[in-house]
Amino acid sequence: MPDKIFLDNAFFGRETELKKIIFNALVGKNTLIIGKKGIGKTSLLEQAINIISGTTHKIEFSPTVLEKEFNDVRISQRLRQAWERKIKTLKIDLTKTKSTLFTEIIQTLYSNRDLEDPENAVEIAPDGSISIKTKTAQSVIIKSIKSKDYILFIDDLDLASAQLAEFILDLAQASTIIATTSELKNDKRLKHIYAMFEKINLEELPKETAIKLINYLIDKHLSHLKADKREFLRNEVLHISKGNPNLIKATLSQAIAKKHIQDDDIRELRKQEEREYLNLGPFFAFLIGSITIVKILQIGLENRETYILLSIFSFLAYLILRIFRYFFLFRPQRKR
Repeated sequence: MPDKIFLDNAFFGRETELKKIIFNALVGKNTLIIGKKGIGKTSLLEQAINIISGTTHKIEFSPTVLEKEFNDVRISQRLRQAWERKIKTLKIDLTKTKSTLFTEIIQTLYSNRDLEDPENAVEIAPDGSISIKTKTAQSVIIKSIKSKDYILFIDDLDLASAQLAEFILDLAQASTIIATTSELKNDKRLKHIYAMFEKINLEELPKETAIKLINYLIDKHLSHLKADKREFLRNEVLHISKGNPNLIKATLSQAIAKKHIQDDDIRELRKQEEREYLNLGPFFAFLIGSITIVKILQIGLENRETYILLSIFSFLAYLILRIFRYFFLFRPQRKR
């Protein structure tokens, strides 16, 4: 099934960014990963969670290697503490409502035996279900997290509502947050949050890394292809995706779903795509300008009304040409 390719959590490249994120998380630096959609922010976040929580052990992220990488003895001690569950991770989903989010966080804190509730704001039934007083839930969460050693992970920070912005500000002061966002929005409630984070900009995968990822996905999900077709498909995906991991998966997913499309059809489409265009816009602009000048000379410069009308006509014609030439009449024509 094509969907399986999106469930594949293969991770290529980003070692430098991943090490920096892990270092920041373990030494207490709030970090914001910035990159456009599909660039791999969520995958990077998941890898960081897996390594810090000990779910994934990679030799390049061992305590000793990280200590040498950053020349900081704290990092090896902190990573070992994380693997011993003395440092815990918690992922916060901002797509959920405030009450649902608070309930889930409190349930996690309770199951980890980290819930601090001196005011008895949280009621736990015999069956394990939890009910909370919404007004005091936020303070209970902040107090519980602050008294323990937690690293919080937030995907899509820009989804934070006005209600949750204050909560996130309090969390950033009580613990360490690693978050992602597609862009830095010009929003008052978010600007205060952005100011508390070190920024890491995520770019497209380098060509060599993108090829490794494409080869891996083709070998795993399109193993039946012959060598020549693999090379052709790899080149096509590399050309279309431009190093965007999500586009790589989407393009290969289409290749799996549409097996009836022949290579010759794709090659013909590529030829059409790569044919050069002749932009007729400047030609029409020059033609309109020339006609206007000729008419002005024929009528004479003394006739001010006609001169003004012709100038307005020429200006409006030029604007229409510039604005609408991609939609009708003046579209660029292909060379024949």
